[in-house]
Amino acid sequence: MEAKDVMSDGVISVNARASLLEAARLLVNAGVSALPVIDDHGMMVGIVSEADLIRGMAAQPDANKAVTDAKARQVSEIMTRDVVTAGEETSLKELANLMLSRNIKRVPILRDRSVVGIVSRIDLLQALVSVGEGMYVSKPAAARTADDNLRPAIMAALQRENWAQVGRSDVVIAHGVVHLWGVVASDAMRSAFVDAVRKVSGVTSVENHMHVGRPHVGARRF
Repeated sequence: MEAKDVMSDGVISVNARASLLEAARLLVNAGVSALPVIDDHGMMVGIVSEADLIRGMAAQPDANKAVTDAKARQVSEIMTRDVVTAGEETSLKELANLMLSRNIKRVPILRDRSVVGIVSRIDLLQALVSVGEGMYVSKPAAARTADDNLRPAIMAALQRENWAQVGRSDVVIAHGVVHLWGVVASDAMRSAFVDAVRKVSGVTSVENHMHVGRPHVGARRF
């Protein structure tokens, strides 16, 4: 399996010229621990994390001065520039080795230097539970094409349901078998997800890993 099989999309980013205060507000409101930093052309140039912002703001002895400085300083001054990235067709085995060897929790996935997704340790665990050793096996060309074509059909079917809030990374597909992940409000909704996906042409079966509880509000992966 490859990065595009498990990556999350809709990644929130911040411009390199944004102030530290703007970045801090965005990070807090999005409920994430780090943000990809992009230039004016949408190309990724770094990452700014909560630790970077704490060092740049909260470590100041004078809180009022910290806020004033945060309004004046740009993200480009404190961001991490040497970022480990990968492409959409990078294997999950390579990504796992990257995360372990570099002691990182996530890898931005790029297409022509633009961020199109994120693969995190959670995504790798999700793939492992879904397909076991199959996560490290390359799909035959026919199966790859079939699964790639199936994903937009599944996402479209779910998006037509106003109760179905699901992200790309909540759907893992392997040889026509669809694995559903996430947190839903009730057992009835959990079953409704399965029913909606089963109706999509090309789906051979559905494995439901969803939990019933209070769904987390906001971005999840970065």
